[in-house]
Amino acid sequence: MGQKILTFLLLGLSGSVSGSHAAEVAYSDQQIEVDGVLSEEVWLQQTAASDFHQVEPVEFDQPSETTTVMFALDDSALYIAMRAEQTAASIRDRQLVQGASITGDDELTVLLDPFGHGRQGYAFSVNPNGVRNEAIIENADDFNEDWEDIWQAKTQRLADAWVAEIRIPFKSLTFPAGRDQWQVNIQRRIAARNELIAWASADRRVDLTTTRAVTGFSQVKPGAGFDLVLGAALKRERDFEEGVDRTRLEPSLDLFYKWTPSLTAALTINTDFSAAEVDNREVNLSRFDLLFPEKRAFFLQDANVFEFGGIEENGRPYFSRKIGLSDEGEPLDLRVGARLSGRHGNYSIGALVVQQDAEIDLEPTNVLVARVQAEVSEESALGGILTYGNPISDQDDQLFGIDYRYLNDDVVDDQELEAYAWWQQFSPQQGADDDAWGATIAWPNDTIDAAVSVLDIGTDFAPPLGFVNRAGIQDWRAEMTYRWRPENAYLRTIDSGFDANWVLDHAGKLESKQIELAPVGLGFQSGDMVELKYVDRYERLSEPFEVVDEIEIEPGRYHFERNEIEFESADHRAWRGSLNYSWGSFFDGDLKAIEASTTVTPSRHLALGLDYEENRLDLPAGKATVRLYRTVATVAFNEQWSWSTLAQYDSESREFGINTRLRWLPEAGREGLIVVNHGSFHDQFDRFQSTESEMVLKFSYTFQF
Repeated sequence: MGQKILTFLLLGLSGSVSGSHAAEVAYSDQQIEVDGVLSEEVWLQQTAASDFHQVEPVEFDQPSETTTVMFALDDSALYIAMRAEQTAASIRDRQLVQGASITGDDELTVLLDPFGHGRQGYAFSVNPNGVRNEAIIENADDFNEDWEDIWQAKTQRLADAWVAEIRIPFKSLTFPAGRDQWQVNIQRRIAARNELIAWASADRRVDLTTTRAVTGFSQVKPGAGFDLVLGAALKRERDFEEGVDRTRLEPSLDLFYKWTPSLTAALTINTDFSAAEVDNREVNLSRFDLLFPEKRAFFLQDANVFEFGGIEENGRPYFSRKIGLSDEGEPLDLRVGARLSGRHGNYSIGALVVQQDAEIDLEPTNVLVARVQAEVSEESALGGILTYGNPISDQDDQLFGIDYRYLNDDVVDDQELEAYAWWQQFSPQQGADDDAWGATIAWPNDTIDAAVSVLDIGTDFAPPLGFVNRAGIQDWRAEMTYRWRPENAYLRTIDSGFDANWVLDHAGKLESKQIELAPVGLGFQSGDMVELKYVDRYERLSEPFEVVDEIEIEPGRYHFERNEIEFESADHRAWRGSLNYSWGSFFDGDLKAIEASTTVTPSRHLALGLDYEENRLDLPAGKATVRLYRTVATVAFNEQWSWSTLAQYDSESREFGINTRLRWLPEAGREGLIVVNHGSFHDQFDRFQSTESEMVLKFSYTFQF
C-alpha cells in the first residue's frame, strides 16, 4: 500500500443508531509507537471526529467536554487515538491495578463488531492511568468482563485533557476475511459528573446495536495466526489435618491457531488454575445452589460462542465451572484440552474437548461440548448444543438442545425487542422426565423495561456439564420497570416496578410464589441511588429444609412478607459504599438482615474495602445469627506491580480463608504471580486451627506470530 494515507472522513448523520454515519480508517506503513503521544504522521494528517453527543443525563444534548477520535491501521493491528478534554482537577483516576474494575474512573471505551451483525463483539476500555479493561460481548449488550486478551494502551496527561492511544493486534481478534466495513462505537464516561458520552446511541443504549461503520479493513490479515503461551508453576502445598507436605513444578503449554481470521483453534496441556481468583463467599439461606462466575482464562476465551437460549441460571446446558472441579469443589488440573471457536460465514461455532485429572477411584475423565448457531436473518438465529461425558463419574451422559433467538433493535423509535425459545433433552431413557424447555420475550428499553418468561425443567433433568438447581418444576416470571426522568437538579431517574414469579410442580400445584414490588427507586444526578422494596412470598416444602446448621424448617405451607431498603453511593467517590437492610417474616419465624460494604481509596496506590453481612434468624426451631466478613486491601506500586489481599470468614462454616497475590504484569501477554492461600477453622475452643496452605510461584509468556 506504500505511503498511502487515507484521510479520515465523516459522512452525514442519518439516524441515531448505526446507519451510514461512516468513517474510513487510515493506513500507515510507518511504525506507530503506542506511547500516548500522537506525533506520528498518520495522526498529524487526520481530521479527528468530534461529533459526540451526551447519552446521560440528557440523550443527544451537547456534552460538557469535547471528545475526539481517530483510527489507523498497519499490517498487524488497529490503532485508535482518543483525546478527552477535561481539567486535571476534575479527572477521576483512582484505579492503578491492571485489569481491575475502572467503573469509578473516567474512561474511554471502544466497541468493535467486525462481523457487523450487532450481536457479538469486543469492548476495550482504558482510564487516565492507562489501566486496561476488556470484555467479550454476546447478544449485543451482555458484557463478559472476566474475558482477557492481548492489547496495548498508553495515556498522557495534558494541561486541559488526557489522551489515550490504543493498539489492538489483529491476532487478538476474530473477524471475517476481506470484509471492508467494521461496526464501531466510542463511549466516554466523565465520572465526577456521572455523564456518559457516545459516538452513537439509541434510547440511551450504547452497545453493538448502536454503532457506526468504519471502512478500510478489506486487506486486513491476521498474520500467521499462531500464539504460543509457555508457563510454569512451582507449588508448595500443606494439608495440616493429614500432615502431608508436597512440592511440585508444573509446566504448562497453550497453543492458539487461527484456521481463518474468524475461526480459532486452541490446545492446552497440563493447565493449572491454582492462581485463578478465588470466589467471594456467600451466605445462602435458600434451598438451592448458588451460581458462581467463571474466572479461568481457558474457558473465558470465546465464551460467548457457547451461550445458549439466553439462560442466565437454572437450566443451563453447559456451565464451564463443572469442569476441573471435584464433587467436593476441589480444583482438578486439566491434562489436556482442545477448543475450536469463532465464526464461519453465517455460522457461530464452538467445540470443546477436555480431559481432566481423575477423581478418587476414577480414571481421568473426558468431556465434550459442541455448539453451533446459524444466522437465519438479520434479526434471528437458530442453534444447537451437544454435551457428552460426566466430569465426576465414568458415565457417558449426553445432552442435546436447540434454541432460537430474535433481536430487533428498531421496532418502534429505536425501541428493542428480544425473544428466546429453547428445548433440551438429557440422556433420554424410557419413561424418564429428562427434558427441559423455555421461552422469553423482553422489551429492555429505557422508559419501559419488561419481560415475560416460562421455564420447564424435568424431574430427571440433571446434565453433569450444566447448571440445574431446581428440577421438576415449571417457572413463570413477569417483570416490569417504568422509569421517569424528571427535569430536576438533583434527581435523574425515578423507577417503579415489580417482579412476579410463580413455580409449580408438574402436577400443577404451586410450590413457590414471590411478588416483589419496588414502588420507588431514586437515581440522583451524582450517581447515588436509593430504593425501597416489599416482597410477598409463599413456599410449600415437601421435606425438611436445613436453613442453617442444626436448624430445620419442617414440611408445610408458609406465607411471609419482607421489607427492604437499599442505598448505594456513586463509584467515583473516594469513600464509597452500600447498605441494604431488610426485615420481616421468614417461613415460620422472623429474619433481620443487613449487608454493608465500604471502600476507601485515599490515592490511586491504595484501596481498602470491607464487607459485612449479618442475618438474625428467630425461628421456632431455634435462633441463630450468621455473619460474613470480607476485607480486601490492594496496593498498586505502579501499573505493572500490584499486591492484593482478600480475607473472608463466615460463622456458618466457621472457616477463615486468606488469599494474597503479588502480581507483575510488564505488558499484556506476560505475567508473574506469587500467590499464597491459607485456610483455617474456628473450633469450639474459640481458636483458629490451620487446615491447609498453598504457595504458588507462577510465570507465563505469550509469543504471537
